[in-house]
Amino acid sequence: MRKERRGHQSTVLLAAMAVVFTLALVIYPKVGYEAGMQGLRVCWEIIIPSLLPFLSSRSCFWAWAWFAVSGSSSNR
Repeated sequence: MRKERRGHQSTVLLAAMAVVFTLALVIYPKVGYEAGMQGLRVCWEIIIPSLLPFLSSRSCFWAWAWFAVSGSSSNR
């Protein structure tokens, strides 16, 4: 019974937080827009470039694997 009550309380808390954040975006749309643009800028300037070496090495691996498989099947 106690765990069920805790789950209900956390659900109500999360719903209240969602309502507060929604109201804040409705009341202050410019601040929300600027924060979103700043987050996208951080993603574009920091996160994406830091992932590029991993993404390019992954694509090179799959290209190599594809050529290795297709090359071995054409030798038959």
